[in-house]
Amino acid sequence: MKKRCVFLSVLLVCICILASCGNESKLIGEWNCYAAEKNGERYNASDVGESLEMEFIDSESLKQIANGKVENFEYSVSDNVITLTQDGQETKYKYEIREVSDEKLVLYYQRKKRLLYFKKAS
Repeated sequence: MKKRCVFLSVLLVCICILASCGNESKLIGEWNCYAAEKNGERYNASDVGESLEMEFIDSESLKQIANGKVENFEYSVSDNVITLTQDGQETKYKYEIREVSDEKLVLYYQRKKRLLYFKKAS
């Protein structure tokens, strides 16, 4: 019985590690924000004059273009939260991954308490 519990524990840890790696690899690529939602109200980003593009270059590097301003960051993913750092310092940007697939990304921007909806750039 004890061996079975140890085996199941190790198996569970392996599954969790593999699941988190899967989300990270799906992030790679260029994403365009098309909508946002705050307090249950959803709006198109273009309707309010906002633009946000995120390009996850590899498993550590990110380029973010917000309203024409280009910034380069390093990022890490832990417990489905993307944390951006710049020059080794943690920034104000933290995004919780709510959904990620090959074509769709939904992030919760913790600082502004809003959901951001992205589609993969073609």
